[in-house]
Amino acid sequence: MSTIGTVLSLVLAVAFAGAGGTKVANVGPHEVEFPRYRLPSIDPQQARVLVGAVELVAALLLLIAAIAASTALAVIGALVVLLTMIGALGTHARIGDAPPVMAPAAVLGILAVLLLILA
Repeated sequence: MSTIGTVLSLVLAVAFAGAGGTKVANVGPHEVEFPRYRLPSIDPQQARVLVGAVELVAALLLLIAAIAASTALAVIGALVVLLTMIGALGTHARIGDAPPVMAPAAVLGILAVLLLILA
């Protein structure tokens, strides 16, 4: 994996470890935010934990990819990040959130696409 790919993997791993960890541990605004998303067929707090767990898996994949210089794991991690951020952007758009609220998901999604290109 390239040096830029390693750096992108580490940046995304740190971001997703923080985001996923706070969701699973229920630290921050997540308990209040998830009911706003009106996700069908799932309890908001179960959704919070599920999304957090997916983010932690992505972080772990990206961290291992960076340490082991594994392009395959970087690609898998980046795909998990990208799909998660597409879901986040779609959810925010569906409930009418303003663009600044969607910016973090957009930036992380763009970084994931860059990782897919440069890994």
